[in-house]
Amino acid sequence: MKENDLEILFKLTSNKFVYAQAVNARTIRIQSNASYVDKQFDKNGNISSVCFEDKYTISLNDVVKIKIDSSYIYYKIREIRHMSDVENMYILNTHKRTLSSYFILPVLGKNKEYFYWNSYFVNAYLYKTKCKKEKLKHLYLLYRFSSNKAFVKLESLIKKHPMYLFSSNPDKNHIMFVFRIPDNFQNDCIEFLKGKYSNLSSALKRNILVFHDFKKGGKMQQVLNKEKILKLQLEKEYNINIPDNIDLFDRASWKKEIYTDKLKD
Repeated sequence: MKENDLEILFKLTSNKFVYAQAVNARTIRIQSNASYVDKQFDKNGNISSVCFEDKYTISLNDVVKIKIDSSYIYYKIREIRHMSDVENMYILNTHKRTLSSYFILPVLGKNKEYFYWNSYFVNAYLYKTKCKKEKLKHLYLLYRFSSNKAFVKLESLIKKHPMYLFSSNPDKNHIMFVFRIPDNFQNDCIEFLKGKYSNLSSALKRNILVFHDFKKGGKMQQVLNKEKILKLQLEKEYNINIPDNIDLFDRASWKKEIYTDKLKD
């Protein structure tokens, strides 16, 4: 799935429109030459809806239809972000990227290109086992389904991966590929959920940097190694003292790393 061209989503007047552009499997960019736009917010201060000239409204949980590769793709909107007042630009997301996508997906090796990160890939999720003491064994990769040739190629490639187990269809718009987490990385999942990124194995740290093509000496490497330069920077930025036993990145929210029926379209 390549970034789609701008298309007219709604005609406001004879010369004013709301345009949409599919950026990837979970994101749409919208913009408009409308004279005015009204935004509504929820109790947490997040945008809950956007209304263009009192004629066209996009709200959370609405479904936006975009034509891609001669077929229509349906995006259920779960996040609206204001990008710019120039051209009234907004980003609509169907799923918020999980931290598992950054820190755990690399246990499978390869790189972002292999897993079509910038196109069909939506998110990676950890499966919550019934027994809390049982180590995590599976990784669930959610993709936006397509019938075009590029997706057929992706599916063939995914199923050849040595850790691939099976696939399922959580809803009509997505497919879930399930992988076994290699035994030597299962303890990393536990450290990840504790927010102990500096305790991740050397092998996983290396995989993370290679998988995402993070720069040597960049912020991710500083997080993984809990480097003093980043600690001093954060202390200065937030005017706080960070204890030496605290890692330098937000701890993953367990419930956000688990795929649930609420995420179905």
